[in-house]
Amino acid sequence: MQDVSDKYLLLEETEKQAVRKALVEERSRLCTFVSMLRPVVDEEISMLGEVTHLQTISDDLKMLTMDPHKLPPASEQVPYP
Repeated sequence: MQDVSDKYLLLEETEKQAVRKALVEERSRLCTFVSMLRPVVDEEISMLGEVTHLQTISDDLKMLTMDPHKLPPASEQVPYP
């Protein structure tokens, strides 16, 4: 009976090691995937920042060009000789 109990404990330990090895392998693949995905996500975030900047510029241009007969305030502050 002791022999069966010892073999059961050995089997249980072997199973735990196999599960751990599989989990480590799966995590390793996830870490590799994330490390490859990260630069893409960072670039997308950077592009979103540029879009926000471009949106501000576009809004300013729209406001400044609504009426061709109205000069922007800064243009009338040019010093004349």
